[in-house]
Amino acid sequence: TTFEPIFNDYGTGSTGAIAIAGSNPEILWLGTGEGANTRANSLGDGVYKSTDGGATWTNMGLRDSQMIAEIAIHPTNPDIVLVAALGHLWGKNEERGVFKTTDGGRSWRKVLYLDDTTGCNDVQMDPQDPDVLYAGMWQRWRFGGGRSRRGGRGPAGLAGQVSVGTYQVTVHAGDESSIRPVVVRAEGDGVKQVQVRKQPEE
Repeated sequence: TTFEPIFNDYGTGSTGAIAIAGSNPEILWLGTGEGANTRANSLGDGVYKSTDGGATWTNMGLRDSQMIAEIAIHPTNPDIVLVAALGHLWGKNEERGVFKTTDGGRSWRKVLYLDDTTGCNDVQMDPQDPDVLYAGMWQRWRFGGGRSRRGGRGPAGLAGQVSVGTYQVTVHAGDESSIRPVVVRAEGDGVKQVQVRKQPEE
C-alpha cells in the first residue's frame, strides 16, 4: 500500500478535518488549521473543496476561522455541508461556530454561534434524519453541546456545561435514544469521563 500527498501546494499544510461525500466520492471537503487547543497550533486559511477526488482544490471561504475541527456532509445532497469552526486561538473573532452551506460552498450562513470567544470543535448529522444536528462548543475553559432538529435553521440550546475538557459527539446510526454525549478530560495521570445530560426534545 502506498500513499500520495494531495494537498501540498496550497495556502497551508495544516489540516483539521476532511470529509468525503457519501453520495459522490469525487467530492471532498478539507478544513485547514489544527482542530486543537495548544500553545503551538498551526493555523489554516479556511475550507477547501475538491470535485475530482482530491486532484485539485478550491478555497471556499471561512478564511478567518483559522482552525476547522470537523466537517459534515449531507448523505444525499453534497451541496449541503456543515463546518465546525474554532476561530482564533489567542483572540476574539466573529468567524467561529457552526457554518452551513446549501449551495456547495458559494455562500455560508452561521447557524450556531455563542460569542466571539467560543468556537465549535465537533458537528454531526443524525444518519437517520440529517436535519437533526449535534454540535460541541469549545471556549478553552467552558463549553457545552447543542442540538437542532431544524437542520441548523434555528437556535440550539446547550446540553450541558463543565469547566474543562473537550466536547465530542457521536450519533448511533440506528437508535437516537442511545446518544450519550460525554466530556473526556485529563485528570492527573488518568482520564476522567464526565456524563453530560441528554438534550431535551424541542
